[in-house]
Amino acid sequence: MSAIVRKKYEDPVLTNESIEVHLTYLRSGLDGVQAALPVLRDKIDALTNTVHEKNEKTNDRIDALNTALSGRIEQVNSSLSAKIDQLNSKIENVNSTLSEKIENVNSTLSGKIENLNSTLSEKIDKVNARISTVSDGLADVRGVLKAMFWVFGSAGALTTLVALAHAARFFDLI
Repeated sequence: MSAIVRKKYEDPVLTNESIEVHLTYLRSGLDGVQAALPVLRDKIDALTNTVHEKNEKTNDRIDALNTALSGRIEQVNSSLSAKIDQLNSKIENVNSTLSEKIENVNSTLSGKIENLNSTLSEKIDKVNARISTVSDGLADVRGVLKAMFWVFGSAGALTTLVALAHAARFFDLI
């Protein structure tokens, strides 16, 4: 660098010639940049146009694909909805049929249970009456047995007394 140094505490200063040399160098570089600038702008514009066209093509493809998929989804949705509606109607038919059958079986079984219940109640009442009759008969037999035990006990005691008297020769004395 060509600078003139002055006194001890002063800053270096460039001369006019040095400044002009630098400016000349910068002007030539600026002229080269300005000459290349239109070419660069054309390249940027071309690339921008290319990117814009590719974006438009991509957007068109996406829109077409979206439309096609929306149509397919609608078809599948309507098909599934129709099948679901058919299944729901079948389920309703089966439900109503089964409800009727269950109600019929329930009423039939309820009638049979009531009949069986009344029949069993009658039979149980008859058995209870028989048991009561047998119980009364057994009570009478017990009473007769007690009386017989008294009679046989008394007869046994009398026989024992007679046998003792006979053994003691009590009757010989009389």
